[in-house]
Amino acid sequence: MNTWCMTRLFGASLFLFVLHCGQAGTDMAGGNTSDVGNGVVAGMVRMPDGSAAPNARIRAVAADFAPVLDSVTSPNFIETTSDNDGFYVLSHIAQGIYTVEVFRNTLGGIIDSLAVHNTIDTTNAPDLYLTGIGLITGISYLAGADYYMQSRQNVFIKGTSFFTTPEYGGRFSLNQVPAGSYTLTIEPMPPWVRQEIDVTVTGGTALDLDTIFVGY
Repeated sequence: MNTWCMTRLFGASLFLFVLHCGQAGTDMAGGNTSDVGNGVVAGMVRMPDGSAAPNARIRAVAADFAPVLDSVTSPNFIETTSDNDGFYVLSHIAQGIYTVEVFRNTLGGIIDSLAVHNTIDTTNAPDLYLTGIGLITGISYLAGADYYMQSRQNVFIKGTSFFTTPEYGGRFSLNQVPAGSYTLTIEPMPPWVRQEIDVTVTGGTALDLDTIFVGY
């Protein structure tokens, strides 16, 4: 082999080595359901009594997902349905950290902070036992804004698909939230300042936060 060929071969080998190292060190924070990856998540959905939960809807949401005010594009979540044995598989997931949401009629559940690697190995999620779902409602009031401007904000639970834009006047509702504790975020347009509120949802009930005042 001549010197030119050996030089090209060495350069190609070095490039592949650097590329591999870069992929191995990819930041796991977040995740992106808009990207297509090689990650696979498999798991089981169970009813509260432990029996299999067929035909449940499963959704993977990037753990750092937050809605963007006035966005013209809809979030692209990865979804599937459990089979007759309650088993499900989520495919083509990019490397990252995800929230797995499950819904079945009046029941739901969440798996937090599930790490998915961009490899051929399957990530086995813990069995998810369904619980009741509830409702979060309230009025988010932008100080000094008129009736119509009260809709210029997003209300959401970060890393989930639970988000909404209030009506005129600031009234909002988040539906079908599985029982549990969350941080509710109110993200207004500038110059108003973001608010974060710790909430606990109980299945089968509505949590009314009354009026939340959002200042500058």
